[in-house]
Amino acid sequence: MPDKGEHLIKSSDQTSRGDVESIAGRGDASGSNNPDAHFDIHQNAQKFYDIKKMPTAMKEVHTWQREHINTHDQGKEGFPLNVIIDPAMREMYQQVHAQGLTNVFDRFEQQERIRCGFCTQGLSCQLCANGPCRINAKTPRGNCGVDADVMVARNFVYRHVTIGTAANIFHAQQAARTLKAAAQSPESGLKIRDREKLMKYAEMAGLPKQDENKLAVAFADWVLQDMSRPYWEESEMTKRFAPPKRQDLWRKLNLFPGGGFSEVALAQTKCMTNLNADAVNFLLTSVRLGIANEYQGLFALDILQEILMGTQQIHTARQNMGLLKKEMVNIITNGHMPLLAHLVTELASRPEWQEKTRRAGA
Repeated sequence: MPDKGEHLIKSSDQTSRGDVESIAGRGDASGSNNPDAHFDIHQNAQKFYDIKKMPTAMKEVHTWQREHINTHDQGKEGFPLNVIIDPAMREMYQQVHAQGLTNVFDRFEQQERIRCGFCTQGLSCQLCANGPCRINAKTPRGNCGVDADVMVARNFVYRHVTIGTAANIFHAQQAARTLKAAAQSPESGLKIRDREKLMKYAEMAGLPKQDENKLAVAFADWVLQDMSRPYWEESEMTKRFAPPKRQDLWRKLNLFPGGGFSEVALAQTKCMTNLNADAVNFLLTSVRLGIANEYQGLFALDILQEILMGTQQIHTARQNMGLLKKEMVNIITNGHMPLLAHLVTELASRPEWQEKTRRAGA
């Protein structure tokens, strides 16, 4: 928490319980993502955290947590500090909250007060122009005729499973494109760091032995081609990487997936009005998408990224806010793909970049 004498902008803002305001001259919080609509209060308190002060033993961590709880920063229910375990996150939340800056914990608490009971249960549908529809005991069917079971299952497939599957396979697709680019342009800085893993999985894919860069291009193309396969053709990645006994069961239950992107298109098409009213079929569709997601998304992504970055080993490392130092150049990358951060770390470790930072005063 800021020192008692540290200046904070006073406000009667009820959205954020601290004595701050989110918009200059007004006691309310901005609901816009437009930066012009926000008053910049980031300079109210700047704090760099020394990781050395953080305890390491679990008993000491628990003591540290209790000492850093301030009841006036909590609601009556004790949220969110009663659910934040990480010491750095606990302290950072109190810093951010006290300055009136928007954050996920305060937003969650605000949303909890106004959540729709129909939506929470999956009994609200907005998939077609005849809606939105809601189902309860007195109104047991939507406009299209589906009952509660179908509405919940359809919402689950459309709003959760398809979007997750599409995102993970897209992620793996970009990693495959990156591997191909690394092999075609070694001067780019991208490298093949786990040659053995490339050889192993290229052999499992049935690719002939050849020059390392040519093999990387061939393996990347093989992955990309399989993702784009039509849903009625069995996925090669699934056939090559999944346990054979499970494959037999999946074929028996019509769960063996084709190309991931085509599977997503098929599943979303099933969700259109009056195309499918079978709740069990929707749930089995989610299982089929899960298999596609695993072998064309998550598993493929692990292989591709480890070929590019090297297979990771479990070890103890410093992390979180304690890494930020006032006297150093701090670079934060945001996103789901670690390749950019990996390259930045590699470049930053080079003597010429170390010298540049020293000349800049770091």
